[in-house]
Amino acid sequence: MTLCFMPLAQATEYYVARTGNDTKNNGESADTPFATMDKALKVIQPGDAINLLGKYVLAKEIALTAPASSAYITLRGGPLMSQGKTEASEVRCENLPHCIKISRSNVQVVDMRLVGSRESAIYSNGHSYLRILNNQIDDAQRYGVHFEGKTADVAEGQGIVVQKNRVRNGGNTAIYVLFQAQLSIHGNEVTGVREGDGIVAVQARGATIKENTVRGLVKRQSSGIKLRTSKDVVIERNTVSDSAGAGIQVRRMDEASDGWLPNRSSNIRIVGNTISNTVTANSNQPPQCDGSGWPGAIVVSRTDGFQMSGNLVFRNWGEGLTFNSSTGGRIEQNVMYDNYGVNVYLNNSSDSVVRRNYLSYSDGSEGVPYYRCAAPPGGVTLANEVSTQAYDADNFRPLRNLNVDNNIIRGGRGGINYYYSAAMSQPPNPHPLYFPGGLQNVRIYNNTVYGSLQNAILAISHSPYGGPGTPGNSGGGPGHSDNHINANIFYQPTDSYLLRSLDGRDAEAFLFRANLWRGGNPGTPAETPPGDINYPLTAALFVAPGLDKADSYRILPASGARDAASYTFEDNRLWPTMDYFGARRMWGQVWDIGAHEYLPQP
Repeated sequence: MTLCFMPLAQATEYYVARTGNDTKNNGESADTPFATMDKALKVIQPGDAINLLGKYVLAKEIALTAPASSAYITLRGGPLMSQGKTEASEVRCENLPHCIKISRSNVQVVDMRLVGSRESAIYSNGHSYLRILNNQIDDAQRYGVHFEGKTADVAEGQGIVVQKNRVRNGGNTAIYVLFQAQLSIHGNEVTGVREGDGIVAVQARGATIKENTVRGLVKRQSSGIKLRTSKDVVIERNTVSDSAGAGIQVRRMDEASDGWLPNRSSNIRIVGNTISNTVTANSNQPPQCDGSGWPGAIVVSRTDGFQMSGNLVFRNWGEGLTFNSSTGGRIEQNVMYDNYGVNVYLNNSSDSVVRRNYLSYSDGSEGVPYYRCAAPPGGVTLANEVSTQAYDADNFRPLRNLNVDNNIIRGGRGGINYYYSAAMSQPPNPHPLYFPGGLQNVRIYNNTVYGSLQNAILAISHSPYGGPGTPGNSGGGPGHSDNHINANIFYQPTDSYLLRSLDGRDAEAFLFRANLWRGGNPGTPAETPPGDINYPLTAALFVAPGLDKADSYRILPASGARDAASYTFEDNRLWPTMDYFGARRMWGQVWDIGAHEYLPQP
C-alpha cells in the first residue's frame, strides 16, 4: 500500500514599505516589499505575518479579515533599511477611525508604533485570542486599545493579551476592554490621558491586570485602573501616580438602566500595588474641614468577596482605601500614610476584616500637605453614608460582622472611630450624608493605636435605633449592638488630646476587656472601663514611641502589655493567632495586649 501525504503549507513572512512595489515585487523579503497593505492583505493566509517597515502613512485602516482559523496571523512593525540608513517603524493614521481593525480571532499585533486615529488605534469587536504585544501608541483621539465582546456571558471575547505596550497622550482611555474572559493586561505603560482612564475592564470574567504603570491622568473623574462589575479578577503589582483621579477603582456600571446585571463585582484581589500622588484634583482643598465627594487612592464599591493586601498607598489627596457597600473583604498587610482625611474608610460594608495594616503619617510640622482639618490622616473610620440616587436603593448595609485587629495605627485626626452626625442626617438638610446604621458584632482587638491630634483616639458616635429605615431617609437604623473592644493599646503621648469619646447611651452595646489606656485626657467615660488597664505615665511601653516606623511600636520585655490579653467573645476562630509582624500567638498561653506579641529570643 502506498501512503500519500499532502505537503503542509508553510507560513509566509510578507513585507510592506513605502519604497516597495506591488507589481514587480513578491513581498516575501525586506528587499522585495509590497508598496501597500492592500496587496499584503489580499494574499495573507492563517499562520502568515505582515512586516510593515519604516515610516508609513495609511490611506485607510488596516482591516485584518483573513479566513477563520486557529492559526495566528501577525502584523509586525520593523525598521526600514534604505541607502545605508535605518528608519524606525512609524505608522500614521491621524485621519482614520482606526489604525488597525481586527475582524477575526487569532491575531497578533507586535512591535508597531501607531500615531493618531480618531477613534481607536487598535479595535476589535467580538473576537478572541488577540495578542497586542510591545507596541507604542501615541496621540489616539479616543482609545489606544479598544476591545469589545458581544455579551456579558462572554460567549465571544476571550483569551485577550495586552502586554508591554506604551500608550501616550491619548484623548480618552488608553486600554479599554469590555465583556472579556481570560484577559491579561500586563506590563503596559500609560501616560498623559487627557479625558479618561488609564486601564478599564468592564464585565471581565477571569482577568489579570498586573505590573502596569499609569501616570499623568488629567480629569478628576479618571482612574488609573478601573474595574466595573466583574468577577475573578487580580489587580497586582501595578503603579499609579501623579494623576487627578483615583488610583484603582472597582465600581458598578453607571446606572441600573444600563441593563448589565447583577450590578456587583465578586472575587476581586488587589495585591502589591503602589499608589501615590493621586486625586491631585483635590489638592486645592482648604485646610478647614470643607468639602466632600472626592475619590480615594483605592476604592472598592459594590463588591462581594475581595482581598486588599500588600499595597503601599501614600501621599494621596483622597482617602487611602475606601470600601463602599461591599462584603466579604480582607484588608491585610497594607502600608498607608499621608492620605488626605483618613487611611482606611469602611462605608456600608459588612463581613470583612481589617488586619495587620500599618497606618501612619510622615513626621513634620502641622500644615504639611495631605492634612485635612489641620491634622494628618486618621487611622480607621467606619460610617454609613447615604446615597440620594434611586438606582442605589440597595446601597445601605449595616456595619456588621467586622473585625479590626492587629493593626498599628499612628493616628492623626483620630485613631479608630465610627462617625454619625445627627445634625447631618436630619431635616432640613435635603441630602443627608450619614445614615444611622450603627455597629453590630464589630470586634476591635489587639490593635496598637498611638496618638490622635484632634478627635479622641477611640471615638464612637451614638447611633439611635429608628426602625428599619430606607436609604435617603433620616429615620431607621438598628443602632449599636453586640460589639467587643478587647486587648488594644490606646496611647496618647500628651494630655492635650482625648483618649475616648463614647456615649453613655450605648454602654450595653460595647464590651471592653483588657485594653491598655495610657496618657491623654480620659474623655468620656472619664473612668477607665471595668476590666481595662490604666497604664502609668512613667512606665515604659514601646521601643521608640512617636516614630513613623512599625518597629517602634514593639512592646518592651517589661511592658505591662505582656501576657495580659483577655477577650469577651468566645469564638476562637476570631482570635488573633498572628501579630502584626507575623509572629504566631501560641495556644495555651496568655497573649500580649496590642499588635505585637513579644517572643523572647532563644
